[in-house]
Amino acid sequence: MSQLRLFPMLVALLLMLTSSASLVASGESLPTHADAESLFSQAGPTLSDLPNTEEHSVLGAAARTREVVLSPWVGEPDGIAVGDQVILNLFPEKEYVATVDRVTTNVNGTLSVRGRLHNYPDGYIIVSTHQDRTFASISIPQRNQQYAVVYEPGEARHYVIEVDAQKLDVLDEAPPLTASAPDREEEEGIAAGEEPVAANLGPGDPATIDVMVVYTPAAESWADDTSGIECLIDQKMEASQLVLDNSETGVTLRLVHSAQVDYEEGTDGYIYHLERLTFDDEHNPPALVVLVVPSVGGRL
Repeated sequence: MSQLRLFPMLVALLLMLTSSASLVASGESLPTHADAESLFSQAGPTLSDLPNTEEHSVLGAAARTREVVLSPWVGEPDGIAVGDQVILNLFPEKEYVATVDRVTTNVNGTLSVRGRLHNYPDGYIIVSTHQDRTFASISIPQRNQQYAVVYEPGEARHYVIEVDAQKLDVLDEAPPLTASAPDREEEEGIAAGEEPVAANLGPGDPATIDVMVVYTPAAESWADDTSGIECLIDQKMEASQLVLDNSETGVTLRLVHSAQVDYEEGTDGYIYHLERLTFDDEHNPPALVVLVVPSVGGRL
């Protein structure tokens, strides 16, 4: 009788050891729930895709997805702090751990949480929450993996998706990433318009750049299909800040204003005439970002 009772205990112990071994093999050392927060409090079964999302470049690029319920700390100003650990329980066999290194609230009231993934120096998560909508981006370059948490307004639910890079839009008409060198006339024009930001700043001193973001009606409509334009703006700002922090520039980007502008995207898919956009002196920061929906591809 004692041997029969002992057998289930041995089976349970083997299952626990097998589970632990699989986590170690994947390079993850997951903390216990006592000293870490989970990104999701509940998650549904994994699906191959979401219905009626083929026309949206984010949702339509899902390799797989599942419905999730975000943990209560998400979106709470005091719900998480720098130094806290978060368990990214994305899919049953895809769990990662991140340490929070930045928590901010921008001028629009959007709360942003950024974390660095353990064991993946370039891996990160950015969580943007505005009111009841959240958008999160998770990137693991070392494994060529991307994930996102999106809000589906039709069902008023959040989903986590694994992004299939082959399904993402490719903008064939995109300009080159490296700009050509200016000619002499352009250099003279640039020099004539230069004004020192702060005369007493040295090359190694920290600096803050005020940024205004404007977006077209089409861009706002595009963003409303997921988590809203406010979350999108925060994602763009925080991704840019991540690059600056990784480069140790000492530069901080600060969103000072965002607004919709009455502008229609051209047939070529890009805006070359920013001089058509005029603003008053109150909202005239040194950096301007314009969010549009190109006619080719349909993503921002």
